[in-house]
Formats: sequence, structure tokens, C-alpha cells
Amino acid sequence: MGAYRNTKTPGVKYKEHAERKHGRQLDRYFVIYYQLNKKQKLEAIGWASQGWTESKAAAILNQIKENIRLGKHPQTLAEMREMDEKAKKEEEQIAIENEAESITLREVFDRYIVVHKEETSTKTWENTERYYRNWIDPKLRSKKLVDITVDDIQSVISDVVKTRTARTADYVKTVIRQIINFAKKRDLYSKDNPAMKVKIKLEDNKRSRFLTKEEARILLDELSKRSTNVHDMALLSLYSGLRAGEICNLTWENVMWDTERLFVGKTKNGQARFEPMHPLVKEMLKRRQSVDSIGYIFKAQNGEQLKEVSDTFQRTVDKLGFNDGITDPRLKIVFHSLRHTYASWLVMNGVDLYTTQKLMGHKSNQMTQRYAHLAPGYLEKAVNSLESI
Repeated sequence: MGAYRNTKTPGVKYKEHAERKHGRQLDRYFVIYYQLNKKQKLEAIGWASQGWTESKAAAILNQIKENIRLGKHPQTLAEMREMDEKAKKEEEQIAIENEAESITLREVFDRYIVVHKEETSTKTWENTERYYRNWIDPKLRSKKLVDITVDDIQSVISDVVKTRTARTADYVKTVIRQIINFAKKRDLYSKDNPAMKVKIKLEDNKRSRFLTKEEARILLDELSKRSTNVHDMALLSLYSGLRAGEICNLTWENVMWDTERLFVGKTKNGQARFEPMHPLVKEMLKRRQSVDSIGYIFKAQNGEQLKEVSDTFQRTVDKLGFNDGITDPRLKIVFHSLRHTYASWLVMNGVDLYTTQKLMGHKSNQMTQRYAHLAPGYLEKAVNSLESI
């Protein structure tokens, strides 16, 4: 660009672009100049291709000169732009505050779940969606976020504990808390999160009962008569401690025949592990491989991945009377009891707790410690380790 050229308007000049055209003319870059505090001031306006014209530049220049004459602000183009930006932000903040006053929990959830799906696993966001749909939405969907109280959330939780465990109620509370925290991060909520004040007494729901060797034999025999799939899944859990979800996710690629181990990649706590193959497990897998060695090890009738253990398992347990007269859910035999049995058998056979922790895939030793009392002579060994005085 060359030197500035005068326009017909005093105080407005322009330069022409060397090549770029705007319409039939070369693109023009406008500036204004004027006196402020007895000093010459020059400020850039912008290109004609950006919508600027001589008349628009002149209008701004006249406004600045008039403000200087009257002692008002803004007195520079930079100050004018700064004030415009501040006003724009204030308008945006007012819009946010207005939205925050009227937005409902359902509207926030619809935004939250989109982000939640991107940041978490399919199982996690599906659980979140289910908890919201079944428990939260029926009571709070149309309620304005700013109007939701501790009592509102407590009412939802009270409904949950009538038919579900306290653990489920705690998950529901967590979903509400996360939705409101999401709103806070987006300036849609400024108060303290009311979900933080809701207290839930979590009962001890850890499995306490495990199968004896005889009970396990009877169960596997009965399952073999009813369903090969369920029998093999039960055998695998009983002799490897795998969770139902881990079993459903197993593919033939996870079977390490050379090292006789199973690679468990998709786990509850996100930590992959290798499980040694018990001879019975190895025999069962070879039998299944001779029939089908492609894709998932356990498949549904349509050939797709099995999503859960068939209710054949629970019907068989009920037929055998394993849960007759038992009301405490911790003492009832369910599929997860097989994993608990595996850990109990390990410790009862003298396997140390650290090794048991690794085989179970526990993230910390806290969960494994509950099997300590099953170790043979566990307390006696501790006492006898003391030296006599």
C-alpha cells in the first residue's frame, strides 16, 4: 500500500491495496485523524471490503469530535470499541442471567448428556440416562433449576429407596449433582449445589455368602442340564473370578493359549488384567472353540454379543433352594456370588491377600481385606508371630 490519500471529508483518509479489488476499485483502507489534548491522533477504521465507507468513517469521526467538544466519552475510536465490547458482554451476561432464571432441569440435562456421552463410556452414560429417565425426570423435569431445593431432591431419593437399594439412590443423587455442576460451569446456576446437602445412609451390601464345593458341584450339574452357555459362564466365574460383564466382553483374541491366561481388557475399574486359566476353564474353552472360534466367546441366539447372564441362572438357584428362607440380600446366591466364591476359596486355600487382590482385579486392598478372616490360622499366626519376653 502507498501513502494515505485524502477523501472529500476532512479527517478521513485511505490507502489502496496493491492488488485486491472491492467492486471495480482497489480495496481501500480507511483511517481517521483528529486533535486530542493538542496532539494529532490517527486511528484505523478498516477495509471497504469489510463494509467500511467514507461516510461511515466520517460519522464516527464527527461523534468523537463532538464528544471531545462536550467533554463526554468515548473520545477515541479505541475507547469507543472498548465501550462497545463492554456493552456487548453486559448484554450477553444479562441474556445468560435471564436464561438461568427460566431454564429447567430437563433443558440442562439435554445439554449435559451430549457432553457426557463424549467424555464417558457407553455403559456410564447409558446408566446416567436411565437413572434420569426413571427417577429424576418424572418429578423435576419441568422445574426451574433455580427453584430446585434440597427437599425436592430428597423427595426423589425417598422414592428410589422404597423399591431400590441405598446404593442406587446414591447414584441417582450423583446424577442430579453432576447436572447442576454442569450448569454452574456454564453460568446457568450460581447458588450452592443443593444435592450436596442430601444425605443417604449407605448400608453394607457386600456379598457375605459363598458356595461350598458341594453346592458349586450341584449348581454346575444342574446348569449343564439347562443351558450350556450359562453353565460355562458360571464355571468361568467360579474358577477365574470374572464379573458377568467381563465374561460377556471376552473374545477369542483374549485367550492366550501359549501362556494359558485370559486377557481381561474391559473391566469395572478400567484396569486390565491377565487371569490364569484353571484346567477346568481351559477344557471348557477348548470345547467351545471346537464349535465356534470367531468373535465373542459367549453369544446370544442371534449370534450377537451376549449382554447379560440369562435368568436361567437365577431360576436354577431358586429350584435348588439355595435362597430358601433367606431375606438378607447379602446372603442370597446370585451370579456375582460366584466371583465372591472364587476369592473365598483362594484365601481359604492359603493364597495371600496381595495375590488375591491381583487375581480379583481390585484397585485397592480395601475390598480384598474382607476375605482376610477366611485365611487358615490368620489370627493365630498374627498372635504367634510375637516373640516371648
